[in-house]
Amino acid sequence: MIIKILNGIGITIVILIVAAGVLFYLAMRQYDKQDSGVLVNNVIADTIPFTYSPSGHMLISVRIEGSKKSYPFILDSGASSFIFLHHSNEFDLEENGVALGMGGNGGFMINHFKNIDSIQIGRFKFHDINAKETDFTFSCFDDIYGIIGKEVMRHLTWQIDFENQTIIVVSDPDL
Repeated sequence: MIIKILNGIGITIVILIVAAGVLFYLAMRQYDKQDSGVLVNNVIADTIPFTYSPSGHMLISVRIEGSKKSYPFILDSGASSFIFLHHSNEFDLEENGVALGMGGNGGFMINHFKNIDSIQIGRFKFHDINAKETDFTFSCFDDIYGIIGKEVMRHLTWQIDFENQTIIVVSDPDL
């Protein structure tokens, strides 16, 4: 009887370890999607205005999926790109996987990747961006649609002029 119980416990532990390993592998594969995104036009430089949100974050205007309307996004070079859940239904974005993530407070969360076919920041256009969809419940983010993070920013050189609230963006860092 004890041998059957020990065998059952052993099999359960092996199954849990294998399941955890498979989940970890699948979650880690999703992080390659964060490095997606292609700069598609040959603009050399542009000056992009920014404002501050009530929380003190820099906000830039972004056009999504070829829209004529611009949406306020936080610009954050230390973050991934995000679409906030409370606004994601305004866009027809395709789900592109899930991943385990860690928030700024150190807690774990499950993120759904959304594929954004195109975005435009100033005159710069990008295709095939994957952004995480997440739920931020801070009232100061109610009118903000997401975060433009490292997936987009890595393609360009960004020089911030805080005094004039503009960002000089160049595609060739030698200019």
